[in-house]
Amino acid sequence: MTNGIAMNHTPANRFLFRVLLGVFLASGLVQLDAGDPGLRGKPAPAFELEMIGSRLPVALDDYRGRVVLMDFWASWCAPCKKSLPELADLASRFPELRVLAVNIDDERANALDFMRDANVDLTVLYDGDKEVVARYDVAEMPTAVLIDRQGVVREVFAGYTEADIPDIVTAVRDVLEP
Repeated sequence: MTNGIAMNHTPANRFLFRVLLGVFLASGLVQLDAGDPGLRGKPAPAFELEMIGSRLPVALDDYRGRVVLMDFWASWCAPCKKSLPELADLASRFPELRVLAVNIDDERANALDFMRDANVDLTVLYDGDKEVVARYDVAEMPTAVLIDRQGVVREVFAGYTEADIPDIVTAVRDVLEP
């Protein structure tokens, strides 16, 4: 108990806190340093999720030996609406890069509607249970995680503005070069 308030640190409450923090961050009321240094240099947490439209399973291990940019996003996230087309463009500029867009909406239909309206060509996975977003300790939407060929997290880009694109491109180039 802190200041007379019972603190319940369940995974669901931690996730709710992160979602609310993401809303505040997207609104510009609160700002954090970009990226979670806790993931950098560590193996990317394994996962298997369904593709949003087909429900086919996709595992991170399916991409072992390839460079992956995994982007956590939600249909209610204003910066996500701008970042996803940029990531699709990045995927077309670097054919050896695999971009996985991981949606965390409560309702799969919201994500499907968003993707139809956005008209971007990405592999979209659905994390409705919020298990993967919790494993990656994502604190704001969107968050992009760059994973090298050995499955190690090289960079974390928390939040999004157009000014972030040159940094993301540089990081992708650095990881793609042998």
